[in-house]
Amino acid sequence: MKLLFTLISCFAMLAGNSQIKVDKAGNFWDKEVYKALAHIKEIDSTAYDYVLSNTDRISFWNENYNTFEVVNGTRILLLSSQIMDKSLNNLSSTIVHESYHSCHAIDHAKPCREELDAYLFELSFLFRMKDAEPWLIEFVYDKIRYYKIQNERGDCK
Repeated sequence: MKLLFTLISCFAMLAGNSQIKVDKAGNFWDKEVYKALAHIKEIDSTAYDYVLSNTDRISFWNENYNTFEVVNGTRILLLSSQIMDKSLNNLSSTIVHESYHSCHAIDHAKPCREELDAYLFELSFLFRMKDAEPWLIEFVYDKIRYYKIQNERGDCK
């Protein structure tokens, strides 16, 4: 009986985390995010499971950076302009990056270290892609170099 209860509890937890809600916005932006989630799953099932286990909802906003928040679950906030740039690889890697942050929210006491680790995690995902754009890989490398220097100097803000 105890084993049955444990199994039911595990399945209930998996079912609760098995789907990410994507807010409707723009011109079918939710469909672009669902494509990106399918793309992540196709490239790296472990990264996909990581995203699923650390993200409850994906929304859009008009600020100049992507982020996440933990309020009634974990929500990734994507730049609306990023949806419009039509790069599936960029959108997919951003979701992977932000899911890293949502998992490591407790590490915010060391923001440069956390950001560096999130970009390293994103880069490892990009390396699994067959068609990652060179500009996207270079962007992530630039961020890794920047946060590595900030981390070494202790200049994290």
